[in-house]
Amino acid sequence: MSYQKGGKTLPKRLPRLRARRHRTPLRSEKSIVIAYLLWLFGGFLGLHHLYLRRDGHAFIWCCTLGGFFGWGWFDDMLNIPQYVRQVNDDSVFVRRLPQMYRPPFSWKRVYGQYLVGSLFGHVCQLGIPKDLQEYLKWCIPLSISFGVWLVGNIGRECGVWWHTGLATCFIYYRLYGEDCGLLMISLLSSCVFTYFSRQWRPHPQRRQACLIRFGRFIIAFGIYMGLWFSYLYFNAIIEIEPGIYVSVKQVLYYFLQSKWWTRFKLALTELWGYGKAYGLRKVLEYEEGFGLIRGVDELNMY
Repeated sequence: MSYQKGGKTLPKRLPRLRARRHRTPLRSEKSIVIAYLLWLFGGFLGLHHLYLRRDGHAFIWCCTLGGFFGWGWFDDMLNIPQYVRQVNDDSVFVRRLPQMYRPPFSWKRVYGQYLVGSLFGHVCQLGIPKDLQEYLKWCIPLSISFGVWLVGNIGRECGVWWHTGLATCFIYYRLYGEDCGLLMISLLSSCVFTYFSRQWRPHPQRRQACLIRFGRFIIAFGIYMGLWFSYLYFNAIIEIEPGIYVSVKQVLYYFLQSKWWTRFKLALTELWGYGKAYGLRKVLEYEEGFGLIRGVDELNMY
């Protein structure tokens, strides 16, 4: 079957294909029951926020163990219905949005920006090795501004980053070396974002593939945990005796050179070889190997 148009013969199924091209796939709605179940069993890690496509919110919950040790997790119990309506673009929720340029002022959001910005700034300051602090010190105000911007872009509200970025760098330059510098920078950066950047999100966030979201989340959380491990390895110290301090790096080195670790490693190696040869069930019956582990003396590494 065909039809004539402009002297050309076109297949009759062309309009159907063209109309099909403009169809949008149906969006699956999120369930409030599933959201509450994830909140109950994985809320401290932000699983309910990941389910509701609030990746930034979930990242903050992972970094702070449920919103600063459970405070945010408890507050989510009352806000999950609103989060579900938001991700589903519920018409009732959309009609309740004020028809104004700026959202209403929220002390809770400003306080969250202050806490998260301070946390990220302190973690960055702790994680930078002392030999590189002179070269990487400007990462500290940038991490503060990132924390403030991240909290400010949760939900229906959004804002640009460069306002807080410029403000934190300028304030950090003026308050560098002060005891309360990072706390003051975070507070002023939160005020700058609130009064200059905060606005309603003009359209719903574009939905991305789960693999992209998960990869971005893992990279961000890996950087955060890498700063903590960097602090423990390069900068953390332990007081072994009154007035005598040893770095964790030295403690780890002496531990790996100790007789206790050497004998324990040999015992594990023997168990691993026996398991490869005879299977896991035989390993559980291998009393000689477990006797080696039990016989490892608790030697002092020093």
